[in-house]
Amino acid sequence: MAGALLVGLLGANVLRGIAENPALPVEVQSQGNLDGISFVSNDRLRSVMERTSATPQQVEEAVRVNTEARLRALRIGLPIMACVALPSILPASRLPASRLPAYRLGEIPGGAVPAPGPGAVAAAGRG
Repeated sequence: MAGALLVGLLGANVLRGIAENPALPVEVQSQGNLDGISFVSNDRLRSVMERTSATPQQVEEAVRVNTEARLRALRIGLPIMACVALPSILPASRLPASRLPAYRLGEIPGGAVPAPGPGAVAAAGRG
């Protein structure tokens, strides 16, 4: 779920950033198929953009938009995931495993006989 959330946010941020950027005209966007991007590295984006009619400034602008979109996706996605996880902490504290019985170190619950330790076998052989 977390991966889908982050990739979805990244895709939405990239699409919005490219669509709103006047330095990236529609012709360049259609040549690079930039409207189909959901997740792409800066190096891959740069290589795709260099095969279009984009100027070096437009290529760098597309890489900048991609970089900012990734950071924005993390800034939005991580707090959302934390808020989703937070409600599970309180019910988890009520689970039976979180409330161990009160006992002291060395105390044997229910009168069980302790298993002999490694030193007990050596001591029994000397007697």
